[in-house]
Amino acid sequence: FTESTEVGAMKQKLGGIAMQVSHELKEAGCQIEIRETILGHLQRGGRPNAFDRVLATQFGVKAFELALEEKWGHMVAYKHPDIVAVPIQDAIRHYNLVDVNSDIIKTARGVGICFGD
Repeated sequence: FTESTEVGAMKQKLGGIAMQVSHELKEAGCQIEIRETILGHLQRGGRPNAFDRVLATQFGVKAFELALEEKWGHMVAYKHPDIVAVPIQDAIRHYNLVDVNSDIIKTARGVGICFGD
């Protein structure tokens, strides 16, 4: 798939296949509404649901409480079922490394996420 640059030169574009297929279907006379979904956008965010909104509010309230208590050097965390304060030094004491051969990494790579290696 290529696209034109501002000066008219053609450059290779990676991704964008959903829009290309959509465009070709419309040009071929497809009469139904076509919507493209970019999975990477959904995976990186998407719209927050009720749980996301409540959790964000709980984190904000806890952070405010920590500031009122002058508990500097702490972070807010979710430790089921509670919202807790954790000293940052405790949070960074141990690394939780992800095995490069784990299913989560394989899945990420399968949908095109790059880890810079």
